[in-house]
Amino acid sequence: MARARISSAPLSALLAAVVALPLALAGLAAWSSWTDAWREAEGEMIRAADASAEYARRVLDSHRVAADRVNDLLRDLSDDEIREREAELHARLQRLIAEEQLVQTAYVGDREGRLLLSASLYPVPREVDVADREYHSLLAVEEPPPVVLTRVYRGRIEGNTFFAVARRRTRTGNGMPPGQFDGQANVSVFPDDVAAGLRRLRAGEADVISLLRADGEVLARTAGFGPKGRPIRVGPESPMLAAMAAGEERAISRLRSTVDGVEQVVAYRRVEGWPAYAASARPRAAVVEHWRRAAVVQGALGLAAALLLAVLALLVRRGQRRLAEANARLEGRVEERTAALSQALAELRAHDQHLRLALEAVQLGSFEVDARTGIATRTGRTVPDQPNLPLQHFKVADYLAQVVHLEDVDRVRATYEAAVAGRIESYRIEYRVRRPEGGWNWTESYAGVVERDPASGEVLRIAGVARDVTERKAAEAALASSEERLRLAQEAGGIGCWEWDVAMGTLHWSESCHRLHGTDPAVPPGYAAWLALIHPEDRPEVEAALEATLLGGGESWETEFRIIRPGDGALRWIASRGRVVRDPRTGQTLRMIGIALDLTERKLAEERMLLLAREVDHRAKNALAVVQAAVRLTPKDDPVAYGQAVEGRVRALAQAHSLLAESAWAGASVRDLVRVELGAFLPSGGGAARATASGPDLMLVPPAAQALSMTLHELGTNAAKYGALSTAAGQVVITWRIEAEAGLLRLRWEERGGPVVPRVPERRGFGSRVIEAMVLRQLGGTIRRDWPASGLVCEITIPLSRAAAGGTPALQAAQ
Repeated sequence: MARARISSAPLSALLAAVVALPLALAGLAAWSSWTDAWREAEGEMIRAADASAEYARRVLDSHRVAADRVNDLLRDLSDDEIREREAELHARLQRLIAEEQLVQTAYVGDREGRLLLSASLYPVPREVDVADREYHSLLAVEEPPPVVLTRVYRGRIEGNTFFAVARRRTRTGNGMPPGQFDGQANVSVFPDDVAAGLRRLRAGEADVISLLRADGEVLARTAGFGPKGRPIRVGPESPMLAAMAAGEERAISRLRSTVDGVEQVVAYRRVEGWPAYAASARPRAAVVEHWRRAAVVQGALGLAAALLLAVLALLVRRGQRRLAEANARLEGRVEERTAALSQALAELRAHDQHLRLALEAVQLGSFEVDARTGIATRTGRTVPDQPNLPLQHFKVADYLAQVVHLEDVDRVRATYEAAVAGRIESYRIEYRVRRPEGGWNWTESYAGVVERDPASGEVLRIAGVARDVTERKAAEAALASSEERLRLAQEAGGIGCWEWDVAMGTLHWSESCHRLHGTDPAVPPGYAAWLALIHPEDRPEVEAALEATLLGGGESWETEFRIIRPGDGALRWIASRGRVVRDPRTGQTLRMIGIALDLTERKLAEERMLLLAREVDHRAKNALAVVQAAVRLTPKDDPVAYGQAVEGRVRALAQAHSLLAESAWAGASVRDLVRVELGAFLPSGGGAARATASGPDLMLVPPAAQALSMTLHELGTNAAKYGALSTAAGQVVITWRIEAEAGLLRLRWEERGGPVVPRVPERRGFGSRVIEAMVLRQLGGTIRRDWPASGLVCEITIPLSRAAAGGTPALQAAQ
């Protein structure tokens, strides 16, 4: 018989493949990272475009508000009046622009295109004509837009680059018919300022963010307008221009820029409320550089792994040669024993063939164990062959040590030893067995005691069957994983699934649906129990909608209703949607399948928004009432003094509103009101204090804070004009205290070191009337004034029930 030789070709090919595998994986990783680099760039450009569009909206909205305020400033004034009062109006326009954080300057022009007023120039040059500017020509048409966003210009006076947000002047004093063009008010936007804000939103240094009009005019650009600084436009061949013209909200694409010719990935987003878009672009070179850095690392790792595996392959090849020599020596002995066993095997082969066919038919393998020697005999191939353990005849101890998974071996050994000891008659067990090529298969074994010693009862033989259940286990694991993912997705989205068998009258809920309704998952829900959860006011509508869908031939059902959770009594809003399944032959309703979604947070948010709108309306009416009272009580014989007085009182009210806004309208402290009204005279880093304030921390409710702010303003204005603050040596001392038992707040205003008061004033001024209107009529308090020679002393008493906010520490301490 010729001796078989082990061929080394398959192993050599396998080793070569193993060495090449890391390089192939590195190439695959490089391709994956290439795709990821572009996907990451697109995501970052989308986020940058969204953020830039929101930033541009705030900038443009603030300039539109500024243009409205410029128009309001000049309301009822003719062009001649504006020219006559240019110095005064220039100063007021400067203050108005200074109050707008994002606005730099503003201009006003007449109907002929000549300048009337500027926030940055005084006097304005009369010879400058802007009738050819877009913000003039577009507003001069018969039906102009409410506001115009212009192209980029270079200023004819100051030479700076700008674009403008402009609107028509309305309610002018020129006597023009309503709806006729009578000049324009525009607020300039400097592209460099906008570009500076956009730079903070870039995801990478090479990224370029631009603000464009919908017609392709570039208004601002983080990379500037080019070497000559001239305005630029998106080329007519750009698909981005067509998309903006079509009014698309957002898009992303890869294209070559028509501005600088660079290949790039660009995302653009429409600016809400404006004919403009924000575009964020990243050059292809930046994306490629990001990918190249990742690919270099992956390639280095792949090369190192290939070199290491090449060394290991050489060692394996050497071991293969030694194994071939050993096999050659064994072949002789095998041939000798083969001849002796051939006859015995021939006799057993027929029997084994029948048994093997039967086991293969049912995908089973059988085994038998000699309990005294621990030797097992196997038939079938339910366990993969092992290179160092012949699994036709083997020792159980070797099988446990070399084949069974380490985590399962103790459990399998304990079960086998219990059977050998006779403590159990049979067992069923599942465990993992090793595959020669790596990995594990699942095996299920059924075994029992088949023979005992008649005299001692000792177990002699154990027999059983085994089968491979790897596919079943994988299917079970996949099903469990799928169910877990579905459960997590439902929990994350606050969604529950349900099915109603209409014919049988049974209702099935998922676990998340039980959790949504606050019911016990162990108790199957019924239709009547579900209806009982629905709020009584919503129940008839839900039943009517269900009946209309089922009896009216509808295909789907959708409704929103409230439930009362049985566990905690909480009221929750539920949106339920279902689809009807009917018998295709008879049309009879079989069941409904649907989902339930918790809408409580959305409903609460809607209620909060409604309450907030009502609160804003209420506070606006209150503020307007206070302004109306201040205007009514101000003398009108001197227009300039009248304007200054009204402006000062409205400013005092605005400062009080700012304090209230900082506390979300919870209230404002007396100390803060004194600080904002008399801050210029209070102690600071240098110089002597002109005013001092002391008293406990006391929070005032919003109406009381408004009234006290106006009162302090009037007292301070009077002191600055006629009293202690009108001289360098004068001083005002403000103190307040809480009389908890009487329920009163007492505030004392005392002037010292001012002009000598010869007698009690005979005439009651308008400031006094304002104070009385605030303290007496609005807060129900009292006022006492004394005029010693040193200056005015004013004591104000206000009921705490009308003034103090709840939870004030000073008030609690006093009580």
